[in-house]
Amino acid sequence: GRASMVRLSVMFRLIVQALAVFGASSIIAAAAAQPVEGTPAVSTPLGAAQGLQPLALKPHLSLLLPTRSPDFARAAEAVRNGVLAARDVLMPDMEVVVVDTDDVPEHVQAAYREAAKTAPAAIIGPLTRPAVQAIASEVEVLTPTIALNAVDTPVPPNVYQFALQIEVEARQVARLAVSDLRARDPSRRATAVVITSNAPLQKRATQAFIDAYTAEGGSVLATIDIGAERGNALQTRLAATAPAEVFLAIDAPLASAVRPYLRDVVVYGTSQLNTRAEPGRLIDLEGIHFVDMPWLVQRDAPAVSRFARSDALAKYSADLERLYAMGIDAFRIATDAASGRSPIGFDGVTGVLLQDGQRIERRALPAVIRDGEAVPDGDRKSTRLNSSHLVISYAVFCLKKK
Repeated sequence: GRASMVRLSVMFRLIVQALAVFGASSIIAAAAAQPVEGTPAVSTPLGAAQGLQPLALKPHLSLLLPTRSPDFARAAEAVRNGVLAARDVLMPDMEVVVVDTDDVPEHVQAAYREAAKTAPAAIIGPLTRPAVQAIASEVEVLTPTIALNAVDTPVPPNVYQFALQIEVEARQVARLAVSDLRARDPSRRATAVVITSNAPLQKRATQAFIDAYTAEGGSVLATIDIGAERGNALQTRLAATAPAEVFLAIDAPLASAVRPYLRDVVVYGTSQLNTRAEPGRLIDLEGIHFVDMPWLVQRDAPAVSRFARSDALAKYSADLERLYAMGIDAFRIATDAASGRSPIGFDGVTGVLLQDGQRIERRALPAVIRDGEAVPDGDRKSTRLNSSHLVISYAVFCLKKK
């Protein structure tokens, strides 16, 4: 059948590569070195001229990012730099081929197919949700692919979805809040008020928290729109409901405005509260519990400190730093997937990562604002895995390519 023919075609291509007799398309021919230390990435523009060149015997990873998109270029750059930082530490001889695209799903899908023809060990990308949806429509995917976003529809085998979703954080916070309350006061009923806004991202966090909090046996007494109720009105509403906990589905500036009215109640939020400010600058959010990635709140952790922080990171916002960290973990997921490791799971710089089917679930690090700084919540037990595969053997890839 068609599937058998596709597999035979791929096997033939791998044999050709091993013998170094013929070549593939010039998707890796128009190479341009990236300004990073170590083995450089190879950049290939979308729509590069087709031709024949011999493929290198050493394995490579393809990195499919919207570097040509005005809206996503900086995000793509941050992910790319994170991938290269991980490569330089873990497998400095591994070639990373950056396939530059825009953010048009059809264009990304065409570039993905061209990248797959070069028989990479794995493909990292796409980044945007519409582009991932386009890849999800592929009939068959033979190359392990680390999609950097998640879709609601089924994806083909060999596609792993790794996303930084606010909903995941909100659900984790809901479970923490209920658990914390039961530890503090087992006799008290778990009740919460959610403070949110009309922003789409914050609406998603709100609904995710409500669903998870309810599933844990708690009750959400009210959802307050910060645009409609502030100051004394907010304080009056909170006094009337008397919740055990408050969840802030808002960002740091809005949270700073409402924090003075949240007295005698335990307050929770998401990583939106952590803006990577200078030490002491988060003093307005003192005592708020949230979750975030170790990369930003536990920099001395072994899984984090081993990766270099370049001077370029100083110019990144907190969100861009998170994408940089995502690139680091995406590289590790890709090498694990290409090596056939299953299930995938390790202590990452974005959190504890665990494979659940075709999704890589992320458990962020519980944190708290203390003395104006975001720090790990020391009252909690470690969420680290007993991971033993910090470095992937380069020989594994060579064996896979034979």
